[in-house]
Amino acid sequence: MNINEYNHLQPELPDTFLSRKARSKDQPLLPYQRFFLDYQLYSPNKDIMNITMFCRIPAGTVDVQALKDAVDRVFHHYAVFSTVFTFSDDGSLVQRCCPQLVPDIEILHCTEEYALAYRKDIFIKPYHLIDSLLWRHKILVTPENIYLLTDFHHTISDKGMCMFVYRQIFDVMQNREPFPDHYYLYLDEYARKMKSASAAEDLRELARLYPGTCSRFPKPDMDSSENENGTYFLPAAHSLSYYKNAAKRLDIPFGMALTTAGLLALSRYNHDPKVEIEWVYYGRREAWKKDLAGLMIAGIPAAMNFSALTTREQILGEARRQYELGHRYSEYSYALRNMSPTVNECMKICYLPGDDDPGNLPEGSDLTVWLDSMEGMLCLVQIIIMEAGADQPLLMKVTYQGTRYFPENMERLLRLYLHALDELLSDTSDMDVSDIREKISTE
Repeated sequence: MNINEYNHLQPELPDTFLSRKARSKDQPLLPYQRFFLDYQLYSPNKDIMNITMFCRIPAGTVDVQALKDAVDRVFHHYAVFSTVFTFSDDGSLVQRCCPQLVPDIEILHCTEEYALAYRKDIFIKPYHLIDSLLWRHKILVTPENIYLLTDFHHTISDKGMCMFVYRQIFDVMQNREPFPDHYYLYLDEYARKMKSASAAEDLRELARLYPGTCSRFPKPDMDSSENENGTYFLPAAHSLSYYKNAAKRLDIPFGMALTTAGLLALSRYNHDPKVEIEWVYYGRREAWKKDLAGLMIAGIPAAMNFSALTTREQILGEARRQYELGHRYSEYSYALRNMSPTVNECMKICYLPGDDDPGNLPEGSDLTVWLDSMEGMLCLVQIIIMEAGADQPLLMKVTYQGTRYFPENMERLLRLYLHALDELLSDTSDMDVSDIREKISTE
């Protein structure tokens, strides 16, 4: 039974019998939860998995008590905020719903100077990962502003979830009901499916499609067990509108073009025609997932053997086939197989929309999403595509393990990526793939 069928049976209440039953059971961790947990344990004293958000509201715009009541209702309502990672009686790592642990939000009255120092130097810190809530919040009240601070560990959240939570808080302040909570229903359904015969067959099919024998990440320059940030930015030659219109003209999804450019860049960088990478997919394609408070990230694998492809049409045709299959199988996060920090990882491509406004902030308010502490510590190498506005150049960023790669080589990788993207979306219809493979920008 899928979530829509659950909703059809019990549409009127969020806390139905099925919801309560799902929350009463220990549930296994999702693939990306295990991956993020591994990465955090690799650097236990660093805040590399914190997604921190600061909402500034001008003083007098909202009633502080009403804000507190709305935050408390939302955080008590959604089961992801009651979730802890723990060990079951048989020693399995599970997630468990513990609503008795959820605290009400605290209000701190202070000066503006202290509030700014607090959110930077005190609020953000690493988490205890086992038998502990994986989020925190606080309201700071100064004579000038009200600050709502929230911090979520990446094992329970992604940016889409964070925006959803903020929309819910300000909707509740407008006397709207929060959406029904689907998180443990989703986990329960996922756990059952992973034990099914259909899942076993799907995984066998994925193993045939993606054998894992290709180059999966840029060849490292150094060997190190340390985990330190490395980042390089580069603006694209064209705007977001240009690239999206070009993809539309070629009748291909924009995300598919971004992924295929990553395959080409890695092939050129490693001088290997056989490559495999991962598209970080935020997993909210279905309507019900857009209203889900919980981690939805999945990994979609993509692989190419460029020695067997002769035209851009063939490259894009193969990319489309894999893109469609990847979404069909995305819940398996197959590209995470046998992966652990800095060992057998595949390079990741991640697209970050630029809108940090949930759409219903009080007048004069602003919301800041703080992701800087994550950066290169999330994986060996990740190319992030960021929006700066429809008519502004796309901003490309490569984040990487600074202890494994030289900065100049990561700059070269990013230039290869931009060059490949421009070639793929060129208006030249008869481009030969040899041209795509061999031309390398030296700008």
